[in-house]
Amino acid sequence: MKKNIILEVSRIKEIMGLINEQDEETNVNPDSWEEYGNGEPAELFEEKATNSSKKYMNADLEGDTTIDWVTTSKFRKLITDIDERFVDSFKEWKVSPVVGEYLYSPITSFGGVSFDRNNDVNPDFNPAASRIGNTSRPTHKNDDGDKYWGVVIPSLTSEEKLGFMQYIEKYVNDNYGGSYQRASRKIESIVVKKGKITEQEGEINEKDALLSDYSFNGVENDVFVNNSWELGEDVKRFINETRDLIRQTLSENPGTTAEFTNTVEINGKKTNTTYSISTSASRIRNTGQAKDMTFAQLSQRRAQSVDAYVRQQLESFVRIPEPTINSNGTNGDGSSGPNPPSPYQFFNRQGELIPKGNEGRDDLGQPLSNVNQYERFKYCRVVFAVKFRNDEEKPSTPPIKMLGEWSIDIRDGREGGGKIKIKFPPLKWNKGGSNNSSGGGHISCAAYN
Repeated sequence: MKKNIILEVSRIKEIMGLINEQDEETNVNPDSWEEYGNGEPAELFEEKATNSSKKYMNADLEGDTTIDWVTTSKFRKLITDIDERFVDSFKEWKVSPVVGEYLYSPITSFGGVSFDRNNDVNPDFNPAASRIGNTSRPTHKNDDGDKYWGVVIPSLTSEEKLGFMQYIEKYVNDNYGGSYQRASRKIESIVVKKGKITEQEGEINEKDALLSDYSFNGVENDVFVNNSWELGEDVKRFINETRDLIRQTLSENPGTTAEFTNTVEINGKKTNTTYSISTSASRIRNTGQAKDMTFAQLSQRRAQSVDAYVRQQLESFVRIPEPTINSNGTNGDGSSGPNPPSPYQFFNRQGELIPKGNEGRDDLGQPLSNVNQYERFKYCRVVFAVKFRNDEEKPSTPPIKMLGEWSIDIRDGREGGGKIKIKFPPLKWNKGGSNNSSGGGHISCAAYN
């Protein structure tokens, strides 16, 4: 494959400020896992977790982390500031602590070189990587490290940490009637565990991927025809541009195939790119073609129209999986935003049409003064990624050693061994509706589900 044919990562994206605001207002921030459940699960974890478990939970493992000199060393110093004799002594090492322009060290005195605790701090030091790899570090010219050296640690994201807190809460509710005092007396330890080392095949000699992440709202874009599920021209145009890029890449790279992928790597971090469509209607009462539809029905029909157009344009080039659809809107009933201002008719929370009066009109927020402002709540987001590969090419990288997924054990000496093991996601924090959900789901910002 000609690697210069397609953008290594092509992001065609329009994220509207409004949608960001909605997301912040309606979603619990996963970074607040320590505050989940009034902080009680986190307090129990802090009391009962092993030291290693605490280090894993407090480390930055949002992206995959490799155990190497860079991530396991507390200190580093420019080699230009070190006597050449000391730098030369590491040249015969099988895996040298000299990486790029720096000498890395886990301690303040290493190989005859002294490191200052305040001025020679390594900004890339990762306590979790160090904890796992501290006994695996290469030590001399004939040593390339123990089994963990060079292993990739999978992400332990904020969402996963939140999932662990949810599991602790459920465990306490199920086994101790929700009493954290009883749980504290009985639970012996809580252990966050790394998985076993597995070996993955080397990457095919191509890394090109096309990530399409489109976000539209009715103020900035022609997204949907009013009171209809017919696509606007902007939505069509962006999907058509993706189609043309796929066609061009396949044409200029004989033997290459395209396929949807659930993850792509951007700036060294894996990004979830599962094919998903999120839609919403404003709370202006449906008329015209949609006059007999609820907000949920209209929003769902719009999502289906987007999927149909994606298939129409791309299916001749790539097999398309079923999308994850969230048509709940931020209000959970297919709509987003407040009710229209008086004297417009509106629907209350129970879905009943209120032809006159203002009782319940403010239940979803202060109505906006101008109905044209409600166009912002008519939105659509489409996410998918296409990767290109040529199966005739041989792997260009050696096999990757990688730890398995993180898990959590709660040990309380209960009869039958008392060991509860859970592999994440246990009760995964769901920021949106489930697959093909429509109305009545999680009240969250559909544009980021």
